[in-house]
Amino acid sequence: MAKPRSRKEMMAFLATHQRYDTMSSWNRGTSFSRNIKLHRIQFPDSEIRSRAWDLLDVEDAFEEFNDTIAEFNARNDYRYQIHRNGRSGGYLVLYRGGRKDTGYKSFCPACGQRNYRIAEEGKDLCGVCKHPRRNYTHPVMTAYTSGESVGEPSGDYADWDTSSLKELVDIVWDFDRTVDAAIRTFIDFTLHNEAAEETILVPRTVKVSRPLGGAS
Repeated sequence: MAKPRSRKEMMAFLATHQRYDTMSSWNRGTSFSRNIKLHRIQFPDSEIRSRAWDLLDVEDAFEEFNDTIAEFNARNDYRYQIHRNGRSGGYLVLYRGGRKDTGYKSFCPACGQRNYRIAEEGKDLCGVCKHPRRNYTHPVMTAYTSGESVGEPSGDYADWDTSSLKELVDIVWDFDRTVDAAIRTFIDFTLHNEAAEETILVPRTVKVSRPLGGAS
């Protein structure tokens, strides 16, 4: 499919694009979306599809997938972001958003604990591990999203000026290309990997009793 150029093509592209809720159905916000459930993805054969189902619970199967999505978010300065939605996370949805200052002023280099207060060098200690805190040299930013609709839920773009249409088409076109690229990374992973089970020992902190006085 060629990228729409004329006003008529752009309106048709936006009006017929799949949409999904930005949060839950109750907030009535919708945006452009893609269904990424496995039965909607075209795999080379049934064996690869079966392998893909087994890999759904393997974290590193989605490393490149997630990196591809993260690149889109950064590329658009977080004004537009892609996130999962749906009961099983089966939809990728285009969100509006941005970045904001978290308000953190200092941190502990030993344990990573953050603090909203400026630290006096050598004096202010971490409340968790008691190591000296350090001040950030720049604002600590975090990304946020809103649940507002992107585009026209009704599909009616007749009142939009051509410049605004083109800007939205560019974003949605980038969204589609990014989702396609992310899906390809997962398919490629399934071609070269399979799920396997391992038994691992996970250390955990437990409470035990001991005699008074500290004797073991």
